[in-house]
Amino acid sequence: MCRRALWSLALVPILLVGCWGRQTAEVITITWWVPYSPDDAVYSVLQGLAEGYTARTGCQVRLESVPWDEMRPRPGGWATTTSQGRRPPDVWGPVPHSWAGAFADNGQAMPLDLQMGKYLDVAVGACRYKDRQYCLPLLADTVALIYNKALVPDPPGSFEELIDLVKGLNDPERGRWGLVVPLMSPYHVYPFMEGYGGYVFACDRARCNPTDIGLNNEGSVRGIQLLSDLYVKKLLPDPLADRATTHDYAVRAFADGRAAMLIDGSWSLAAIRDGGVDYGVAPLPPLPGAERRPRSFVLVDALYVNSRTARLAEAVALLKELSTPESMVALQKAMGKTPVRRDVLRMAEFRTDHEMRVWREQVEWGEPLPNLPEMEAVWGPWEQALEEAIPGLVPPQDALDRAVKQVREHLGIPTPRPPRG
Repeated sequence: MCRRALWSLALVPILLVGCWGRQTAEVITITWWVPYSPDDAVYSVLQGLAEGYTARTGCQVRLESVPWDEMRPRPGGWATTTSQGRRPPDVWGPVPHSWAGAFADNGQAMPLDLQMGKYLDVAVGACRYKDRQYCLPLLADTVALIYNKALVPDPPGSFEELIDLVKGLNDPERGRWGLVVPLMSPYHVYPFMEGYGGYVFACDRARCNPTDIGLNNEGSVRGIQLLSDLYVKKLLPDPLADRATTHDYAVRAFADGRAAMLIDGSWSLAAIRDGGVDYGVAPLPPLPGAERRPRSFVLVDALYVNSRTARLAEAVALLKELSTPESMVALQKAMGKTPVRRDVLRMAEFRTDHEMRVWREQVEWGEPLPNLPEMEAVWGPWEQALEEAIPGLVPPQDALDRAVKQVREHLGIPTPRPPRG
């Protein structure tokens, strides 16, 4: 069994080789929180990986299914978890990398010092916050162009070509559309803003600046104006402008064969396959007048280690076990997302899979969803701006200006003064 000896800190790295041969009779158990219920297929895969780790090391792993809301970052740290009678985890996830900043600022997540040379750059950047690594990336997701091969044999290479296809395929009286995209979802709309130079916070691969907000710059406004023009000209269906129905309607229309193209992520593919649609996946094409393809947000599923764990060496060893090529392949098959290790993506089963190559291309070209805690102040005003601007109720510049003003006020960031004339 896995037993703890009273080792000095200088010998902690030795614990990484396994948990056998301890000098005392204390059994070591690692508590691992997961956001999946025991009847979920992903839970079964995670359970199998935990059991494999135990078989190889002797360390016990207690897998706990924890509701999503209880696993989110919390200002009180793990003390609030203890007060509710639940033991804090040693390891938790896979959960979004975008929580890394809040977990770090709350003192919940341990900074990690793991070799990341085999990982995609976008995944490495996703897990860095204030120049430190706070999580271990596993799988990534983003949006791309999903098309019905029976209606669109070859995906469009430009957005002008896409619009021409939409005009030829639209038949509103029969409820058939060339393109559907969840218009009220900032995550889905972001490529239209970024494709012209818009951004949320100014970011590089390692750090974001929460005082530099680009949601209302010229590029962002131009992207929203493009979507508004498509909607107002009746090239997109009305239900897409209803926040309550925007995503479900888009996926269902495509899965039912009533829409020829859909901008969405791999999470929609199960419904599409159930609908029997012969689909393909292509990168998002360049927007009209743009010189390059738009970048989409990338969301990474990652693992975290408790900053106060008494089982640090064993927790880090479990993370390494869960990120091996074999473990990542098992998780990919269960979750359907893109692996973020280059050596895994070079495996024949992924290298020769056209769909996986497209998802990888869009992921690598994309940018991590900012992991700043300040993002929580962005979503509401951004969604409100979309509800006003895309249906043509308010000019995009005015709607986005109001959204940025609200974000700045919430974060206590002064509004820049206009230059003197």
